[in-house]
Amino acid sequence: MKKTTFSAAISLILCVASCSSDDPTMSNLSMESNVPTTKNTRGSEETPILHFTDMLEFNNALTRIRSLNSSKEKIEWVHSTYPEFNSVQDIYNSAMIEMENEVDETEESYLNFKEKFNTLYFPMYGEDAGFYIPMSDLDAAYLVNENYMVNIGGNDICLKDIDNYNELMSTGRAYYEMPQPMLTGTMVEFSLSSTDINSVGPEYDSGWVQYDKRKVKLKARRRFVSFSPAPGFNGSKSLFHTEFCFRKKTIFGWSNSDSTSSISGTVKIPGTHDLQLNSSHSGTSSHDYDYEIPVFITVSNGYWVYTCPELTCNATVLYRGVAQALTYNWIMGGAYAKTPYSANHATIVPCIEQGVNN
Repeated sequence: MKKTTFSAAISLILCVASCSSDDPTMSNLSMESNVPTTKNTRGSEETPILHFTDMLEFNNALTRIRSLNSSKEKIEWVHSTYPEFNSVQDIYNSAMIEMENEVDETEESYLNFKEKFNTLYFPMYGEDAGFYIPMSDLDAAYLVNENYMVNIGGNDICLKDIDNYNELMSTGRAYYEMPQPMLTGTMVEFSLSSTDINSVGPEYDSGWVQYDKRKVKLKARRRFVSFSPAPGFNGSKSLFHTEFCFRKKTIFGWSNSDSTSSISGTVKIPGTHDLQLNSSHSGTSSHDYDYEIPVFITVSNGYWVYTCPELTCNATVLYRGVAQALTYNWIMGGAYAKTPYSANHATIVPCIEQGVNN
């Protein structure tokens, strides 16, 4: 699942009109606050809603959620901070478990499930019989109620900002068919500007493969976080991201569900030690994990040259929904960038893919 950059203030302004008949403005939300304790109060007897004094307090809570590594840690923090509050993320997690354990391949079973969790987004698009939180930022989903509402500065504001399947696909969370593995084996040149980028260079996607009443696929890509201003591997930080996806068969198509998986394997990195893949997951239908890998930095002809070498990868996945071990082998092409030696390379990190170097 690819993360989407989210600006709370901008998103709030954009989605108010589509979710509320009122038109509260953001101008009366003070950005100066002592950050008092957020109260969990009820907007109505049926639907609790969180109240934040202003955008600063809301963003502080969102930043805290982002700092936690797993969904379990995020849920535990929210429940301890806002007791008795049931977020749309809680509802989604309950739906995932029920889909895995209780929904069969009958129409009645699926439609009863769909009605029970009708605040979630069911696109019913092609083979996608899944259900989703219609928000681009899933971290914010821990702070909104089942109607996607949160109160900030006295205004009830809706954070639902996904209205169609194309928007859902742009988040990387939708089901879609890739019958053949998609792999680019060329060196890719990228620009140098941002401090954080979700994907640079060639990605790996095994494509969906069916095993009886389950479908699975494995994806991998590079993510960049920071560079150390020194030649060699010292201190530079980038991430190798794995993503194991799975779906369950229903009468209307393939649905996401709750399950467990473990991934082991090796990534061979030229010039340094191999990266060992080793992770275990439970929960939603996208099991993601980041491993730190080095970026090679050299000086050549007056330029700093940043190189992520070609990677030879293998992985074995043990997934509860399929009896046999799932094996994957692929080569991930390299990626590189360069900038004049006179540049302040301490602030230089890779951004987006710009083109292919032949």
